[in-house]
Amino acid sequence: MNPTQEFDLGEHLAAKNSRMKVNQLNNRLNELDRREKVVMDRMTSLSEMNKTQEKSRCESIDQLNADDIMKFQAWLDVREVMLKGQLREDLSSSSHSPPKDADI
Repeated sequence: MNPTQEFDLGEHLAAKNSRMKVNQLNNRLNELDRREKVVMDRMTSLSEMNKTQEKSRCESIDQLNADDIMKFQAWLDVREVMLKGQLREDLSSSSHSPPKDADI
């Protein structure tokens, strides 16, 4: 085999390898595009569901009478007090404990 033939064979193998890599990358890109479309479709569907739920909630609130509204407001007030108390406990306990990355 003469050096020119070896060089041609090397170029041929390099070109074949390059084409194979391009095909693999194109296949990967196509798969990522497909996944992106699935995610976007799901997001659109979830957005539509959220709009429907929000509308349903608003319609439900519109149907409440004054007594129900007062009960709901009282429940919200109790929950607010409980959450604020829990937040204070969490903040005070986290200020007394060492940072999570203290050993690093």
